[in-house]
Amino acid sequence: MLLEGITLTDAQKAQLKALREQDRAQFDARREQARTHMAEARALREKGDTAALRRLHEQSRAERQAQFERHATAVRGILTPVQRTQFDANVAEAK
Repeated sequence: MLLEGITLTDAQKAQLKALREQDRAQFDARREQARTHMAEARALREKGDTAALRRLHEQSRAERQAQFERHATAVRGILTPVQRTQFDANVAEAK
Protein backbone atom coordinates (compact mmCIF):
# COMPACT_ATOMS: atom_id res chain seq x y z
CA MET A 1 0.00 0.00 0.00
CA LEU A 2 2.81 2.42 0.81
CA LEU A 3 4.35 1.78 -2.61
CA GLU A 4 1.08 2.29 -4.50
CA GLY A 5 1.61 4.38 -7.62
CA ILE A 6 5.38 3.87 -7.57
CA THR A 7 7.12 1.98 -10.36
CA LEU A 8 10.22 0.26 -9.04
CA THR A 9 13.32 -0.78 -10.93
CA ASP A 10 14.53 -4.37 -10.68
CA ALA A 11 17.38 -3.20 -8.42
CA GLN A 12 14.91 -1.46 -6.10
CA LYS A 13 12.71 -4.56 -6.03
CA ALA A 14 15.74 -6.63 -5.01
CA GLN A 15 16.62 -4.14 -2.26
CA LEU A 16 13.05 -4.17 -0.95
CA LYS A 17 13.04 -7.96 -0.99
CA ALA A 18 16.24 -7.98 1.10
CA LEU A 19 14.65 -5.47 3.49
CA ARG A 20 11.56 -7.67 3.87
CA GLU A 21 13.73 -10.70 4.60
CA GLN A 22 15.60 -8.73 7.24
CA ASP A 23 12.30 -7.60 8.76
CA ARG A 24 11.03 -11.19 8.72
CA ALA A 25 14.03 -12.26 10.78
CA GLN A 26 13.18 -9.63 13.39
CA PHE A 27 9.50 -10.61 13.37
CA ASP A 28 10.02 -13.61 15.64
CA ALA A 29 11.59 -11.43 18.32
CA ARG A 30 8.73 -8.93 18.09
CA ARG A 31 6.16 -11.73 18.22
CA GLU A 32 7.71 -13.10 21.42
CA GLN A 33 7.71 -9.60 22.89
CA ALA A 34 4.02 -9.25 21.97
CA ARG A 35 3.24 -12.50 23.80
CA THR A 36 5.02 -11.16 26.87
CA HIS A 37 3.04 -7.91 26.66
CA MET A 38 -0.24 -9.82 26.33
CA ALA A 39 0.56 -11.88 29.42
CA GLU A 40 1.46 -8.72 31.33
CA ALA A 41 -1.76 -7.05 30.15
CA ARG A 42 -3.82 -10.04 31.26
CA ALA A 43 -2.22 -9.95 34.71
CA LEU A 44 -2.80 -6.21 35.02
CA ARG A 45 -6.46 -6.56 33.98
CA GLU A 46 -6.96 -9.30 36.57
CA LYS A 47 -5.46 -7.03 39.23
CA GLY A 48 -7.58 -4.11 38.03
CA ASP A 49 -4.50 -1.92 37.49
CA THR A 50 -5.86 0.20 34.65
CA ALA A 51 -3.13 2.84 34.91
CA ALA A 52 -0.35 0.29 34.41
CA LEU A 53 -2.37 -1.39 31.65
CA ARG A 54 -2.72 1.95 29.86
CA ARG A 55 1.05 2.54 30.15
CA LEU A 56 1.74 -0.92 28.74
CA HIS A 57 -0.57 -0.28 25.77
CA GLU A 58 1.04 3.11 25.14
CA GLN A 59 4.51 1.52 25.28
CA SER A 60 3.44 -1.17 22.80
CA ARG A 61 1.95 1.43 20.49
CA ALA A 62 5.13 3.52 20.65
CA GLU A 63 7.27 0.48 19.85
CA ARG A 64 5.10 -0.38 16.83
CA GLN A 65 5.23 3.23 15.64
CA ALA A 66 9.02 3.29 16.00
CA GLN A 67 9.29 0.07 13.99
CA PHE A 68 7.08 1.54 11.27
CA GLU A 69 9.20 4.69 11.16
CA ARG A 70 12.41 2.65 10.87
CA HIS A 71 10.93 0.60 8.05
CA ALA A 72 9.61 3.67 6.22
CA THR A 73 13.01 5.36 6.52
CA ALA A 74 14.72 2.27 5.08
CA VAL A 75 12.26 2.15 2.18
CA ARG A 76 12.71 5.88 1.51
CA GLY A 77 16.45 5.28 1.26
CA ILE A 78 15.84 2.91 -1.64
CA LEU A 79 13.60 5.28 -3.58
CA THR A 80 14.47 8.14 -5.91
CA PRO A 81 13.50 11.71 -4.94
CA VAL A 82 10.49 11.61 -7.27
CA GLN A 83 9.36 8.27 -5.85
CA ARG A 84 9.80 9.58 -2.30
CA THR A 85 7.21 12.28 -2.97
CA GLN A 86 4.59 9.64 -3.81
CA PHE A 87 5.75 7.43 -0.94
CA ASP A 88 5.43 10.31 1.54
CA ALA A 89 1.91 11.03 0.27
CA ASN A 90 1.01 7.34 0.71
CA VAL A 91 2.42 7.34 4.26
CA ALA A 92 0.46 10.48 5.14
CA GLU A 93 -2.72 8.89 3.77
CA ALA A 94 -2.08 5.69 5.75
CA LYS A 95 -1.74 7.61 9.00
